Amino acid sequence: MFNYTSEGVLRVGKLISHIIIGIILLVVLIGTFRIIDAGERGIVLRVGEINRVISPGLNLKIPLAERVIKQQVRTEKKEVETE
Repeated sequence: MFNYTSEGVLRVGKLISHIIIGIILLVVLIGTFRIIDAGERGIVLRVGEINRVISPGLNLKIPLAERVIKQQVRTEKKEVETE
C-alpha cells in the first residue's frame, strides 16, 4: 500500500522541499508590491531609517528589508463661523 523504499522517501522529500520553496517565493513576491492610495504618501523605512517617500500607485519595495508606513496628506476644509 505504501512505498517505503528509499526512492519513495526521496520523492516525498523533494515534493516537500518544492512546496516550501514555492511558499517562500510567494511570500517574497507578495511583499514586493505596495499600493498607496490617492491622498496618501508612503514613507519607506529601511533598517528603521527613512529611505524615501513614495507617491500614490503601485510601488516596489525590498521584502523583509523595507517597511512602508502610509501617511494621509489630504487637506481638510473646515468652515469656521466668525462673530
